[in-house]
Amino acid sequence: MITAKQAPSNNLINLSDERLLQLIAGRDADALAELYDRYAQTLYSLIARIVRDQIAADKVHQETFWQVWQKPNTFAGQGSVGARLYRLARTTGLNWLRAEALTPRPPLPILGEGESRSDGGEGQ
Repeated sequence: MITAKQAPSNNLINLSDERLLQLIAGRDADALAELYDRYAQTLYSLIARIVRDQIAADKVHQETFWQVWQKPNTFAGQGSVGARLYRLARTTGLNWLRAEALTPRPPLPILGEGESRSDGGEGQ
């Protein structure tokens, strides 16, 4: 994963977000690192508010930037790159929530008469 500690070359700092996407489409990892540095904190905050779980937020955050790397041309279009990234992060977070809601959970054991819950319930 790209981290803010990886310093992209200085010549990328002055480039527009649109130009960075063009470079990312050409598989320029430094351009992705620069885009990451610009938006990582804002997008992570949004994702964390949506999923309300740190581990999930980390995964969704990584998935968001992975999608940028995989399909940078899908972000070309109307509006700012920041707004499109924000929408991608939001959608990715909401999709994670939907998937979690559909994930089967093991059934809870049925307590027999006289049995107690181990969480401090009856009988303790």
